[in-house]
Amino acid sequence: MHDIPTGMEYEVYNVSLMAINLDTHDEARYLKALAECMRLRPDEVNQIHARYGAPLLYR
Repeated sequence: MHDIPTGMEYEVYNVSLMAINLDTHDEARYLKALAECMRLRPDEVNQIHARYGAPLLYR
């Protein structure tokens, strides 16, 4: 994760989200860990999910 260029965090997260179906707890844990590692805030993550019609990770 440390090799992600600054400013590319959203793109990397978007690609990860689009690559999975997000229908298991393991996938949700992976996305939460990815977001945390890239220092994306829960509200930012939920905005990305809303944009793609994916289930929200944070309530």
